[in-house]
Amino acid sequence: MANENPFHAFDHQDAGTLDEHLELLTKMQPWLYLMGGLALLGGALMAMGSLGMGAMGLVGGAMADEIGGGAEIFGSAVLFLIALFYGLVGAMYLALGYFIFRQGLAIGSVRFGGGSAALLELFRYQLHFWRTLGGMMLALVVLYCGGIFAMFGFGVLFS
Repeated sequence: MANENPFHAFDHQDAGTLDEHLELLTKMQPWLYLMGGLALLGGALMAMGSLGMGAMGLVGGAMADEIGGGAEIFGSAVLFLIALFYGLVGAMYLALGYFIFRQGLAIGSVRFGGGSAALLELFRYQLHFWRTLGGMMLALVVLYCGGIFAMFGFGVLFS
């Protein structure tokens, strides 16, 4: 593998030996652990933050209902919806972190003689990671487009 340029066309005739593949997997493993750990940590923090925001929205809505404030109830409902959004994104980050971390573990199985079953497990977790990431990106695009249309709608409605 003399050419390290990632934009160079792949030459399937010079695909390397099994030892070279294992060496590349060995180099990739600590990065998978790092990124998986960061994704798990970020997802857990987002989930905890969303629980706090959701509790604030519910408590604020209950307090505003007691004093008869309509605008405060609307604000609390919006805060609760934002908390729900953060909770869903946090759950997606937790799933992504889990799949990345499991890829690192599967590389360890491949390196230490797991054979084709361990390699299949590695590719299965990679498939789940990319499928989950793709679904997350599509959901975020739909949510952001909906948010933009809602902002313009509220702007026109209240101007």
